[in-house]
Amino acid sequence: MSILLALALPFIAAQVPSKADFTPIEIASPDGHSVARIDRAQGQERVAASMARYRLVVFELDESGARRELWNADYPLETGRSKHALANRGRAFVQLVEHYSESHTVLRVLRPKQEMVQWTGAELPIERSVLGGTNLERTWLDEARAPAITWTDGWFGPCLELDIPCRGGASSAIDLEHMTIVQRTSEPPALSVEPAVQGTLPDRCGVPYVQSAEAPAVVRAGAGLDVVINASHPTPGWTLLGFEMEASGEDERTLILTPRSAAPERISAQVISVFRTTPRIFNLRPGRYTIDVEGWSAQHLPLTIDVLPETLLATLRTSGGFAGISQRIDLFGQSIARQDPGRGAPGRYVELPKDRLEQLRNLLAALPTKSRRAETAGAADLFQHTLAFWSVDQWITIEVDDLAATDAERELIQVLRSI
Repeated sequence: MSILLALALPFIAAQVPSKADFTPIEIASPDGHSVARIDRAQGQERVAASMARYRLVVFELDESGARRELWNADYPLETGRSKHALANRGRAFVQLVEHYSESHTVLRVLRPKQEMVQWTGAELPIERSVLGGTNLERTWLDEARAPAITWTDGWFGPCLELDIPCRGGASSAIDLEHMTIVQRTSEPPALSVEPAVQGTLPDRCGVPYVQSAEAPAVVRAGAGLDVVINASHPTPGWTLLGFEMEASGEDERTLILTPRSAAPERISAQVISVFRTTPRIFNLRPGRYTIDVEGWSAQHLPLTIDVLPETLLATLRTSGGFAGISQRIDLFGQSIARQDPGRGAPGRYVELPKDRLEQLRNLLAALPTKSRRAETAGAADLFQHTLAFWSVDQWITIEVDDLAATDAERELIQVLRSI
């Protein structure tokens, strides 16, 4: 029996594929601080490349070049040529299959602690005119340009965006924050209100009397804005049909809400019917809005609403000093900051280590949750600071100069300005 086994061993060894039939793939991030490696999963070392299971591991590199694993995920390796991209700090990994197919996956995105998201050729807005090759092997990617993952300004605030270089100089893009296709030539998401008037207004309808309207002074972009309206009908039996909304002015930042109500079928006693309603406005982008409500008395003041980027944590504006500077820095929840050095210089995004973001969060949490303003009388050539930040669900604003700032405020200002 042992003789038969000895004779069989050379045959068995010859049938076991070696690891040489697959070369691990490594992709570095643009800043060189992260690297992604695609290799066989553990225990698959002696399995043929076409049958093996694969693993994506993303590492962070320290100053000495040593690797520390950030995250890993199963990786559906396929035969055929692909382009890859890794975002700084390993925020996202992308595979772009070079051969275009309407029915098969051509784009995959993997992120830490997230399920893989993928698109087929038919799901991407790729013009057929950019496709090349043959009917059997159509290509869609530009061979001379590499895919890039960068921070950019989205409709509701900063987003990590994948730029896909297509043939013929065309491009497509994916918002990796929301996993949505970016329509570069499209208009911003349309403003809308709910409940909205549906269909044609009835012959007997009217605008109710509006006693008051309230809304938060500061809200996040992308989230719905609730406007609380206290109103009344001239008699019972009226039915609120919903709201119409008109946007006007520069960048459509003046909004007029018009409540519409249907009159009762029968004549009712002249008894005022009081009611309360809360329409919600959707797709507000960052900026300052003025909101008015039809039916409000002529003596009222329209609402002024500041809409801030959806992930904004804090903002610091610094001006004055001997040089007369005017600078701004915004801190966002994705562990990035946007610097605006002023004097016409272009702004830029800075990616922060997680420990730096945690430090800034702790410094923000140490500040009192109350807005204040203070200045030093008779002082000259001081820096003036306007520090504003979210505290739970309210927006706090602190306006101070260098001498009027508390120790906690001064420490936070210094750390923000050192980014």
